[in-house]
Amino acid sequence: MGPRSFMRTTRAAATAGLLALACQSVPASTSGSVAVDQQFRTIDHSLHDGRYAEAEVLAHTTLAALDAEGSGDSREAALFADRLVEALLLGHRGLKPEAIAVARRAVALKERSFGAMDAETGRSLDRLGRVLTTREEYDEATIVLQRALLLLEDELGPGHADVATARSSTGLLLLSQRKLDEALAWFEQSREIRESVLGGDDPTVGETEQMIGTCLSLQGNFQGAYTHLRRALEIYEQALGPVHPRVAEALESLGVAQGFNDELVESQLSLERALRIVDATAGRDSAMAAPLLSDLGYTHLAAAEWTKASRYFERSLAIHVRESGEHNRLAASELLALGIVRNDMGDAAGAAAFEARAVAILEQAHDPWHPELGRALRHLGVSLTNLGRFAE
Repeated sequence: MGPRSFMRTTRAAATAGLLALACQSVPASTSGSVAVDQQFRTIDHSLHDGRYAEAEVLAHTTLAALDAEGSGDSREAALFADRLVEALLLGHRGLKPEAIAVARRAVALKERSFGAMDAETGRSLDRLGRVLTTREEYDEATIVLQRALLLLEDELGPGHADVATARSSTGLLLLSQRKLDEALAWFEQSREIRESVLGGDDPTVGETEQMIGTCLSLQGNFQGAYTHLRRALEIYEQALGPVHPRVAEALESLGVAQGFNDELVESQLSLERALRIVDATAGRDSAMAAPLLSDLGYTHLAAAEWTKASRYFERSLAIHVRESGEHNRLAASELLALGIVRNDMGDAAGAAAFEARAVAILEQAHDPWHPELGRALRHLGVSLTNLGRFAE
């Protein structure tokens, strides 16, 4: 499939790791309010059914209403904040500033309303850790997730489903840092607990199967990866139906693995099916479509189908710009991809223009030694060399 950054490769896996959030146990409102309880149920159903944008709007609107009536410090506000974070993460919107702000708010509210050592606080800490992982703020994510795991184990016992989710969160953090052996061990621990508590066909078991398959794929064990990824796909389809966003997530992970194994036709088929599901359930311009579009762009790039590749990268870029503005690292990834396409087409000037934009964004987003920035600089250097601009 051609060279790609590690973070770009694991983005599909990172999203899949977030799927467990909607399965965590969250107690109902203690206020006795029928309207509030109904709103909780409506949001939870939307999350379960994969209607993440709908859940986001409902949670955001309800939280704003609680703030307006002076109940923004209540237990109910904390629980709605949790649901808003879930919806943002599951909808691929975890990089939005609102996600980190609401995740921190949820932890603070839980500490005041339930207590610093309550399991509810641990659940919100786990969510905060996942947001931090999405933002690549790994040092703080490590501290937060360690606290979440210790708290949940102490309050609920080591074999509880929420402890399995916390272990999966740590696995995702390690996977995002390319610590594949360590990540695999944490995912296997999570799967063992989930199979024991929830049964082998529970969707959260599918999530851990997907993570294990992704780790194996990145280690080059493609046959092992396919076994786990197809098992994840089977679990999702049986539990949730063939057109649920979780099915699309498993198909994306499978398609990425197939692409890296140079099975380009199979990769395109998996990714195209995933994109059809996302387009149907979330919309053609949803944030969930962007990574799939980029993955498809790379499969067509590997096949030297440059026009098709460009169209996919351009569509993904437009979504990232709409979601987070022009100066974000996901937009930079698509700009760099467009530069690679132009270089392969022999258009060094066009390539350099895209790559220079990517470098400018990444210099602001990362430290000087970040591998994504280094990759962009290497590609820009090649383009400038092709243009005879050797001094630059």
